[in-house]
Order: sequence, then C-alpha cells, then structure tokens
Amino acid sequence: MKGITFVGLKKRGWARLNLPEPYIPYAQGNFPTPSGKCEFYSEILEDLGISPLPDYIPVDRSQNDPSVTTSDYPLRLISPKSTAYFLNSSHANQERHLKEEKKPLLEMHTSDAEKRDIRTGDMVKVFNGSGRIMLKAYLSVYALPGVISVPHGWWPSLMEGGSSANALTPDGLTDLGNGSNFHDARVEVEKIIR
Repeated sequence: MKGITFVGLKKRGWARLNLPEPYIPYAQGNFPTPSGKCEFYSEILEDLGISPLPDYIPVDRSQNDPSVTTSDYPLRLISPKSTAYFLNSSHANQERHLKEEKKPLLEMHTSDAEKRDIRTGDMVKVFNGSGRIMLKAYLSVYALPGVISVPHGWWPSLMEGGSSANALTPDGLTDLGNGSNFHDARVEVEKIIR
C-alpha cells in the first residue's frame, strides 16, 4: 500500500499494489500445512475422520429435499459472474448498466434444448423444488451438455416473474469447510408457451 493515497485513487480510479516482481507467493512452498508443501494427502483430515485424499462425490439427491432425486432435475445450474457492468448484484439497478447488459439469458447446449423443443429466443421456465425463474434461452455448442448457465447479479425485481437464480440454489453446507453448496443446484427447463 506504500505510496497509495486516497487522493491518488480519486484522481486515477485505481492503483497497482506494490508487489514484488515477479510475484510468485508459493514458489518456495510456505503453504499453511504441517509440511509447508501443497499436500494431496492430508493427515489433518485423516485425523478428523475425513478422507485424506481429494474425492468427487456425485450429488444424487436434492440438498433441500432428500426425497427428490437428480433424475427429477437432470440439469446442473451454474450462475457465474458473466455480467460486465454489474459488481455482484451492485449496480444492477442503474439505468446505464441495465442498458449495456440488456436482458439475462439462459445458456444451454443445443442437445439439451432439442430434447425440450427449445430454440434461441424462446421464453423458458427454469425450476426445481426450491423455486423458478423465467428468462429467454440462448443455445450454444460451448455450454456443456447437462449444464445450464444463468448470469448472477440480476435483481429479482428486474426479471420476469420476480425471481432470480438465487431462488434455485440449495441452502445446505459442504461436507468440508461448511461452505455454501450453491454449486450443487439441480434444475429442469421447460419452454413457456404463450
């Protein structure tokens, strides 16, 4: 922070932190582990009765309702930071930013859309046992099959139907670290016939 002042920030709008060149923080190890190294096998986790190796455990039931299986909601929902003019949900109500962002779109792979008779521009409903949202579809071969993407940051009051991607995410905790498990959201998509 040396040499960075409020006056300078106000004038330029940004400042580069004074980091060493090159900045390679873990080049010599220094990880916060007993060995000081990046550990793929963790004795700390083993002592806690948790698998000491990284593992993938597929989600086969809804986090909010264990009676609901993933076959009921076959698509995975991601809600990445893909808006250029919003900062999280900040600025999503400002006219100039809304004008640049246009409207939120559901991005899905063409193969998933074909199964549901959905085309680019169709209004769709994305839903699960927690809620639903409505927006237009955008088909893409770049989206992964089985995964849909809804941009985050949009206020529910600015979306048709008054609901955002947050209505679809589970409210459980992860098995390690007790973080949010919102990346385990499973959904289905249907075309809205008007």
